[in-house]
Amino acid sequence: MLERGVLLAFGLPLMIASLLVTADVFVRSVQKISVSRPFKYFIIGILTFTHLYFILSFSMNSVGFICYQYTTAFIASHFFYGDRGKILILITPCMVVFYLWFVGFSDVGKAFYLPLFGVGIFVLDFLLSKVKLIRPQQQFYMMYFLTCLLSPRFSMLVHHTTTYDWGAMLAVFVGSFVLLGSFMWLHRLIEGQEYQVLAELANSKIDALTGCFNYGTYNHDLLQAVSQKKTVTIAMIDLDHFKKVNDRYGHIAGNELLRTFASRTTTFLEAHFAETYSFYRYGGEEFCLVIEGDVKERTVAAMTTLCQTISSSMFPVANFEKGTMSLSCGVEASTVCHGDILAAVERADQALYLAKQSGRNRVCTLPET
Repeated sequence: MLERGVLLAFGLPLMIASLLVTADVFVRSVQKISVSRPFKYFIIGILTFTHLYFILSFSMNSVGFICYQYTTAFIASHFFYGDRGKILILITPCMVVFYLWFVGFSDVGKAFYLPLFGVGIFVLDFLLSKVKLIRPQQQFYMMYFLTCLLSPRFSMLVHHTTTYDWGAMLAVFVGSFVLLGSFMWLHRLIEGQEYQVLAELANSKIDALTGCFNYGTYNHDLLQAVSQKKTVTIAMIDLDHFKKVNDRYGHIAGNELLRTFASRTTTFLEAHFAETYSFYRYGGEEFCLVIEGDVKERTVAAMTTLCQTISSSMFPVANFEKGTMSLSCGVEASTVCHGDILAAVERADQALYLAKQSGRNRVCTLPET
């Protein structure tokens, strides 16, 4: 008796809570995948049935009656899916009936009590939502605990090997708190970590894919250079026909090409410039190099060498053909623009456009005025 009470109050609830946390992580991942909605629902349905299968198997074999079967439906609808997830309240008893048939339960005819209970809980929850006598959070708690306590009593009409007495009811009541409390603590922990990661990415100076400085850092550094009236040389870089490269090799391979290009260019710049410089991912397949000082001629020479190096290099992508990757570049120094850094950026961008118009895979500058 004591062993059954411990299982009902702590063992089973803690195991269900851990399963629901894995479901939480999985659902977050599935919702980020670019797949069709029916496929997402199919995957989530399989996951729900897998969890329910464990709950039913463990409760029937370990405590002698079915319990906690609606916890997945209520917690998932409240924390994961919203009102649409409440359809799980109706689906749960159907899954229980299927499980009983699947394990060879002899008197499946009695199982019609289970869908009746599911419909009753669903209708009661729906009516409470419409009349709005209590807040949604309070309604969730009330329906959750009520269902946890009453569902074993209806399940007893279908299958049991022990009685659902007052002691077992008390253990289920305690277990429902343990289950929900454990899940909410872990759920908030996961949410906190996710928000922290998002905040770090938002505040990060580094582009996650290439390891270069990102566009936000570029804007910040450029405005700082303007305010400090620095002399700089700008090189605007764009990978030629990269959309076609992506279409040919796929986006995963495209990401690998961007990562490899950035890594090789960083190594190249370290070998060719002693001056202070910053290398930014400007956006997509566009990059920007900002070097302190007027080193325009040396930058043009270095970028020309980089063009030749990239176009003649192999990249670690299946079926890659040499020459597929090439770059165009435009270079300008702020001294040409009387110290106006923003004007130098504009002229470097125009020079990049000229390089593309002139056949790509080259470095161009604009004539000084």
